[in-house]
Amino acid sequence: MENLVKSLVFILFILFSFFSPILAASLDQDPVVLPPSPDAAMASALQKSREAMNKARLLDQQRKSQWIQAQETLRQTRKLAEQHKQRGENAWSDGTMGREDMEQALIEGEEAAKKADALEQQAKQQQTRHRAQIRKILREADFAAKTAQIIHQSWVESYGQQALEAARNLRQHLQHATEISQLRILEVQTMLGKLKEGLQEAEKELEHIRQTQKESRETVARALQADQQSLREEVKRTDNHWSMATSHEDLADSLDHKEQLDQRVASLLQQKSAMDAQFKTQLDRQSTKIAQFKGEIGSQEDRLRKMREQSTSLLLQARAQSQHADSLARLADASWPLENSTPECCLLNDTQKPEPPSQPH
Repeated sequence: MENLVKSLVFILFILFSFFSPILAASLDQDPVVLPPSPDAAMASALQKSREAMNKARLLDQQRKSQWIQAQETLRQTRKLAEQHKQRGENAWSDGTMGREDMEQALIEGEEAAKKADALEQQAKQQQTRHRAQIRKILREADFAAKTAQIIHQSWVESYGQQALEAARNLRQHLQHATEISQLRILEVQTMLGKLKEGLQEAEKELEHIRQTQKESRETVARALQADQQSLREEVKRTDNHWSMATSHEDLADSLDHKEQLDQRVASLLQQKSAMDAQFKTQLDRQSTKIAQFKGEIGSQEDRLRKMREQSTSLLLQARAQSQHADSLARLADASWPLENSTPECCLLNDTQKPEPPSQPH
């Protein structure tokens, strides 16, 4: 049993010595170099384009509102001019007003008409300025959107192939790291299973020793009890020989028998002591083996827990890096597979084209 414990520990040491460098190379090292991401520059350009488009829409709404207000003011002013003109013409034909009042009405009508013409000209000029400002802002929005497209195209030409290769390599790296991690954990689990089997066997052996000790004690106790009973009877018989003055031969035989019984009882007592000492040694040795098994099991369970925590952390990092690489790969090629990959962030990819600037109504 002691050799079994040593063998298991030695096998465990060999396994960890073999797999630790493999796992370190698979999980800890990062040989893949990712290209720089264009997301920030593209997002900045698209944000400028969106802000310019929103500003153009707002100005266009203000332009329309001002035009409606100007048309209403112009309508009221022309209406007033027409009223003054009509009043003056009516007064001229029917003579209800004096000459000065009539001339004043005509003058007011002409002034209102001139004011209406000036308001109309002012409104048209204001609309022209607004349209020019809106067209300028739309050109800025279009330029920003095209800038995002140029950034994207330039990045694809410079780093597209590198992004695809990095994503492909990181996927393989993640798969390999996952397999190695699972293999390493499986090896420790297998070793734990063997240790627990060894513990069960050691506990069974301990119980067998205890049962054997119990049976041996009972056997010796029965033999000792029988010899002690025979010894008491022989002592009693010897005493009777002395009191009854039997022959010397009978007395000598009785004394010889008594001496033999004394030796047998002493031998049984000595055998019992030796047997107890032997069983105690076996029980102590077996208890030590069980304690060794339990200690090694506890140590390996703790190692397995730490291994799982470390593997989980490293695999999460590798998965996050692979997902980021996938997002870059989809910038280079929109057909890059989406399965088993969820990009952490991708502000723009090939399926998200910059919105073109639209002319206001």
